[in-house]
Amino acid sequence: MAFAWKMVERGDEVTFTLTGELNYDAHENFRVMIDEAAKFKGRRFALDLAGVPTVDSAALGMLLLFKERVGGRDAAVCLLRPNDNVLSILKLVNFQRYFEMR
Repeated sequence: MAFAWKMVERGDEVTFTLTGELNYDAHENFRVMIDEAAKFKGRRFALDLAGVPTVDSAALGMLLLFKERVGGRDAAVCLLRPNDNVLSILKLVNFQRYFEMR
């Protein structure tokens, strides 16, 4: 399934709902999403991963790039609802150090 995203702004939080394969093939569309998110710098962000079946190393890099572009180390970015497979990969690479996960 091709990667897609949808943005919803609620108060001081901007949520991006991601669906499809988050891999290298998605990088151009993901960069468009990052550019959109950068307009809301300083806000809280949530990336809803419920519709993402798996992530690869390119996806991990894209998630870190998202955090860097929206505010760096201090940016409030939450990864929401990853499935068990995605959550195990995120924990394996210690992403809980960089992102809140719910």
